[in-house]
Amino acid sequence: MVTNSTTACARVNGNPGKMMPLVAVRYLVIHRTSLDHYDARANPNPVDNIDLSGIQLAEAFANKGLGTGGRIPYHFLVRADSKVEQMLPLTQRGAHAIGYNYRSIGIACVGDYRYQPPTPEVWDQLVRLVAALLPLNGGLMLAGHSDLQGATGDTGKVCPGKHLPIGELAEQVVGLLGKDWKSLPGDYVISSLTDAGYTV
Repeated sequence: MVTNSTTACARVNGNPGKMMPLVAVRYLVIHRTSLDHYDARANPNPVDNIDLSGIQLAEAFANKGLGTGGRIPYHFLVRADSKVEQMLPLTQRGAHAIGYNYRSIGIACVGDYRYQPPTPEVWDQLVRLVAALLPLNGGLMLAGHSDLQGATGDTGKVCPGKHLPIGELAEQVVGLLGKDWKSLPGDYVISSLTDAGYTV
């Protein structure tokens, strides 16, 4: 179940970004996120990862010093407590992957998956979220941020990290969806999302 925080996130951030036609979306991009690595000027009121929510992340990214031009980067946040929040409508462009923002949906998981795996609860929620979104437009391409060529200005960036393996995630999602998931009608996929509380 997704908690829809799109209105609240837009209210605290104040920079909604550009619209993105849903038919243009081709990628579903997985990220890791936290605020603990930013300096005090960009993140004056640090939030512990265990408490980090979508609204708090939107408040932090209102500060242009965090590198997204003040825009909310991600469409979804999988919190450390395994709750899932939608931060942007699916038709609003995020600021999470250079060169791909106009054709991708960004999902961020709280934590540093270079060094430790997600909890079983976080993994389960991520699988369910990806399974809900992957059938869009006849099937999106699932990728980690670092898998997309030129998608970050940090050439040494590892995101989401080896402990959140995209291949294993894809296998579990496809197993959950079944063999005919790519042939689901577009109207059915979108109505399933809206019925589940997602903002398209």
